[in-house]
Amino acid sequence: MNLSRWKSGIGGWLLMSAAIAELPPPELKRIPLQFASFSFYSENDKYFAGTDEDYTNGFKISAISAKLSRLDDEPVPQPIRFLASQALHALPDGPEYNVGFSLGQNMYTPRDTETPQFIPDDRPYSAWLYGGVSFHARLNDTRPIAGGPSVDQLHTIELNLGVVGPEALGQETQDAIHDLINTYRSGGWRHQIKHELGANLVYERKFRWSISSRASGWSADIIPHIGFSLGNIDTYVNAGAEIRAGWNLPDDFGTKLIRAGGTSNRAELPQWSLFLFCAVDGRAVERDISLDGDPAGKNSLIQKEPFIADLHAGLAIGGRYAQITYAQALRTKAFKGQPDSFEFGSVSISFFY
Repeated sequence: MNLSRWKSGIGGWLLMSAAIAELPPPELKRIPLQFASFSFYSENDKYFAGTDEDYTNGFKISAISAKLSRLDDEPVPQPIRFLASQALHALPDGPEYNVGFSLGQNMYTPRDTETPQFIPDDRPYSAWLYGGVSFHARLNDTRPIAGGPSVDQLHTIELNLGVVGPEALGQETQDAIHDLINTYRSGGWRHQIKHELGANLVYERKFRWSISSRASGWSADIIPHIGFSLGNIDTYVNAGAEIRAGWNLPDDFGTKLIRAGGTSNRAELPQWSLFLFCAVDGRAVERDISLDGDPAGKNSLIQKEPFIADLHAGLAIGGRYAQITYAQALRTKAFKGQPDSFEFGSVSISFFY
């Protein structure tokens, strides 16, 4: 045996081990946040209503993450992780969490949009441009009463930040749409409510009961909800419910109009589904900036109604990778002296991954 060769080999291994020990630890690759769905919403009173007044247009883009074991997990972006850790104090412990992001704009005009004059006894021109982040906790198949029916629950906290006034780009958006469809431009946008930064914190809790068996494919469910909003844009408490019936109902939490707290993910994706739905949401309103905001240099004479409601119904068809939904909505009078309730249509398209 060549002892000197053994000594040389052992010495080389020791030197290599020492060199490796001095190397900095390898940097762990950060796991990016994965998304499970993207949704696009468009609402307009031209959709099967033919008007151009009150809540006249809205759009929203939203994305919801894939399932997370905790809201403050590594995939959640660092600027959002602090908000997520705070939301965990208010959300229940659940097997599934999600983070959502949204961007949207709501637009309001008076009935007479041709006159350039200020109309003191009608809704002022206004728009709300915002971005939002939401945190969701889902509890599956819980039984609140021993032996009672199972119920899924979804708890949502959402923070929306944005602006009203000229910086909300309501006039620019409506002018572009009217130019596209070759109709007149509204004449009174210079009387819109003045600039104001906005913030709203929203909480909503949804329940889902199956009221018939899903074994055959045909089924029905009911999805009640309760919630509230606090902020200088909207302050209210709300409650309502949705009933759905059809083939292969998705295991999400309903087909909402554009509003905070209204978006949810699916946990399971059917090959295809087709269903009808009908829903109502009632609100006790303390503040609505589209009615309470001050028109620039003017005095509005309108007073908002303390209680309003939305009723909407429609059809949804979809499957494993996408769903399209159409709803026709009726909203009760929002302010005293408003001649009638008004209608608008709502279209949404969602893509699932």
